Amino acid sequence: MLPLKISRFLDQILLAIFDKLPVRLVKRVLWLLRNNPTLTDKWGYFIRQIHYYEPLPDFGKISEDWKNNHYNCGGFWIRKR
Repeated sequence: MLPLKISRFLDQILLAIFDKLPVRLVKRVLWLLRNNPTLTDKWGYFIRQIHYYEPLPDFGKISEDWKNNHYNCGGFWIRKR
């Protein structure tokens, strides 16, 4: 583990480098990582493009009980005919 001052300094350098990278290159790298998830799975990350209609929860915090529960929607009533 690096000392805190060195770690912060390296973070600043990396962020400055990433800020100067061409957008097309960054998008290509992220696309490759998203479509080949074995590397990011090993790191413990999930790469997903930001999309308004597909908000993602924190999958690590979802319990099995929550996934298996069925909830009634209280906002409207559907009558069988």
